[in-house]
Amino acid sequence: MDSQWKETVVVLLPKVNNLDQPSNFRPISLCQTIYKIVAKVLVNRFKGILSRIISEEQAVFVQGRSISNHCLLGQELMNKVKVSKEKRGLLALKVDMEQAYDKMSWRTLELVLRNMGFPPIFSSWVLNCVTNPKFSILISGKLSEGILTDCGFRQGCPLSPYLFILCSELLSAHFHQNFKELGVPISRGDLWSLTYYMLTIF
Repeated sequence: MDSQWKETVVVLLPKVNNLDQPSNFRPISLCQTIYKIVAKVLVNRFKGILSRIISEEQAVFVQGRSISNHCLLGQELMNKVKVSKEKRGLLALKVDMEQAYDKMSWRTLELVLRNMGFPPIFSSWVLNCVTNPKFSILISGKLSEGILTDCGFRQGCPLSPYLFILCSELLSAHFHQNFKELGVPISRGDLWSLTYYMLTIF
């Protein structure tokens, strides 16, 4: 892929009237049209198989699943934690997925695509889209110098949400394999054991 196709403009939209801190702005990434067309073609290849390779814990961007069901389930679980008198106790864990989204390793993505059985040529197309983008920030109508990145997924890229749920499947697989005593059902085989082992090495 031509590197110029991956050049991205970040626009800072004000969230409040008095703009005195960076947190007062909402950054929006604007990818180029030709890049979005290429990414959308790859996304259409992803959509049909996600429901077969993504655990039921994940509902976002998976056809046939609704995140509203998970919201209701989350409310029920938190209520259970609040009122339960179990002697052994219960644990609720909140994961900062936003930080993970911005810092996801491209090497991790490469290993996930390989171990999930995606064809090498398809994986190379995906990695060409994701890796080594160049960002410029629009400030007062002028573009800043280009900023290169070495990890993470871009907001505004059609591929990013789907690639993120592929990588976050590692967390589900880890729980399925290593915390059976918690009552988590097992639905993955030796493939995920190998993937997790490889990711701990790298």
